Amino acid sequence: MALDDFNLNDSRYFTDLAAAFVRGKLGAGPELSPQQLIVLGRERGLRLHKFKCQTDLPRVKKFWACCKGWRLQACSTSAIELDDNSVDVVTALEVLEHMPAPQPAAAEAVRIARNFVVASVPSKEDDNPEHIQLFTRDSFEALWLDAGARSAKIEYVLNHMIAVVKV
Repeated sequence: MALDDFNLNDSRYFTDLAAAFVRGKLGAGPELSPQQLIVLGRERGLRLHKFKCQTDLPRVKKFWACCKGWRLQACSTSAIELDDNSVDVVTALEVLEHMPAPQPAAAEAVRIARNFVVASVPSKEDDNPEHIQLFTRDSFEALWLDAGARSAKIEYVLNHMIAVVKV
């Protein structure tokens, strides 16, 4: 999908998440609206196709199955200070494999979660040059246990692992 195909009014896209991504990547301030952030991201060549809703993917279906019965509200913690145990569920979906050091992010997720963390990562090497971490079942589980979680149940779905972490 070309960057110009990103339609701000199209419900097939996670506009707020795309805007948060741009804000984090470019260090843009809170004074910019989601629409302004997306325009800025496009101008700077950021790949916003990642924010297309793909609810038919097996890993997305698995995520929603894990969250059945939970009331979810999206927010980004990249610029927000949250208290310990301040949210019921934290999600880290398709992000940890992009981090040179995912341990602090895992520890922060466990710290602010009251009940669970749900996270997904690829389960095998792929051709995405932005994937700089490759987790095994053991290393993915250890990431959460070392972060202070009580347990981490790891499940597989088409080339991905999903952790349901009890804090």
